[in-house]
Amino acid sequence: MRKKFLAFAVLSSITLSADVNVLTYAGETFYDKSRVNSLKDNSFSFGIYAEIKEKGSAWELLFNNTTVAYKSNTLLKDFTQQDFVANYSKFYDSSKIKLGVHYVNNNESSLYKDLGSAYIGILGLEAQSNFNNNTLHYGIEAYYSVYLNAHTEFTRASTAFIDVTQFSPYLTHITRLSSTLSNTLSLRLNAIAVTEYRDPGYLSFEVVDTMKYQSFYGSVKFLAGEMKSGVMNGGLEVYNTKDLVKGIYYFEAGYVVTPELRCSASFDIRMMQEYRGDTLTYMPEVMNNSLFFSLNYTIK
Repeated sequence: MRKKFLAFAVLSSITLSADVNVLTYAGETFYDKSRVNSLKDNSFSFGIYAEIKEKGSAWELLFNNTTVAYKSNTLLKDFTQQDFVANYSKFYDSSKIKLGVHYVNNNESSLYKDLGSAYIGILGLEAQSNFNNNTLHYGIEAYYSVYLNAHTEFTRASTAFIDVTQFSPYLTHITRLSSTLSNTLSLRLNAIAVTEYRDPGYLSFEVVDTMKYQSFYGSVKFLAGEMKSGVMNGGLEVYNTKDLVKGIYYFEAGYVVTPELRCSASFDIRMMQEYRGDTLTYMPEVMNNSLFFSLNYTIK
């Protein structure tokens, strides 16, 4: 069960020189209509993200609220979830280090037999090299997720402590083709280990390409492999669930209205297998769709 989605692929590759960058967003996810394939009907998310830059450092702050609605012929009640994120980055001449924490406040009842609330620690190391009109960023992000009162895949009767470890090395190449045209290509590997699941390991691979021309920009993203209880987007997005992600197709288009204001719309298709805690099994693979809109304002 996916709780939230954030369209932040462009933020890492298109950054305006500013002290404060504020993004507000809202969107909805639509699940398969058949109860055989999914127990959920839809979910709605909204939130605010802020990046505060100082000399040699930066803060990232995020608040997200998600409401999940279940189909009327299930016994499950709708519930809400809040996400709070704080990341601090320290910049050096050609590198940076990031430390952060992501807290998930989840009020789902014991009927869901899922993971519930979570604490996620975030660590990132990055370096960069510049040559001609190109910039290469390379680094690794590590996430450690803790679920204190979660249900495992082996029993419905009791809860347990579940921890998830993830390492995500990545490369990002920025090419400035002209004064008005640039392209950013990112490659990322996600390796997840968790001893409390039947399958203790999951691997996925991400490719993101962002093109900017004058006031227009667009992004496409593709994820292949398998991801379970994973973390994405630099720690801003967490799958605090046992649903299995088997593929993602993501598209975003945006427009720079003024030097201080830009807007965007994004659409994604995610191949998922929803986990059923009442039977300790997975439902058939389906495609879930999400549509999000955002406004990004820069305060100089």
